[in-house]
Amino acid sequence: RRHYHKATHDFYFQKLPASVLQSFLSSQWKDKEKGIKYTFDHLRKYHDAILKCAEFSPYNLPRSYGIEMRPYLDNLEKELADAKSDGKVTEQDADPICFGLYKQLCIWAVMTGRVFVWVFLVLQWNLMARPMNVDGISFQNFWANGDSVVFKYNTNKKDRKGANTTEKHCYANPENPFICLFLALGCYLCIFQQKFDR
Repeated sequence: RRHYHKATHDFYFQKLPASVLQSFLSSQWKDKEKGIKYTFDHLRKYHDAILKCAEFSPYNLPRSYGIEMRPYLDNLEKELADAKSDGKVTEQDADPICFGLYKQLCIWAVMTGRVFVWVFLVLQWNLMARPMNVDGISFQNFWANGDSVVFKYNTNKKDRKGANTTEKHCYANPENPFICLFLALGCYLCIFQQKFDR
């Protein structure tokens, strides 16, 4: 099942010329006044997203799309590599969300009954983790320790063997239940307990 948000129809991928995305990518600036551009990895994700979404659509991308995008991306990568050596490429691709926005997202998730979104978001914030790290958490990765819950990943981005992963102690927040890890985790485990009995 797919969600269209406010749209009512599929995107017509077969009508997407490569020139549209090329024009869009060429216009993306982290700070145009200072001449600071995004990294290649950041810009490439737009292309990757189109390819991924096209897999789920009954409409195929035109053949010319891949043929025209390949040399463009190669040139863009070289161009941004040169710009990076001149200090004209940002080292930080994404701007972090502020604490106020984080709280509002948690409140929205609770008030709309999206418990999984709530616990996932609170875990990400408390563990300062990427989504793929939170996604891999299972019962073996956390346990109670005094007044905290301790989390430890099996592996992380820099330690694929898991030899040096560190423990992270997380605590309750009695001042604000919407951002309390203990409450979010407790609600999730209670609501979906049948899922864990299987």
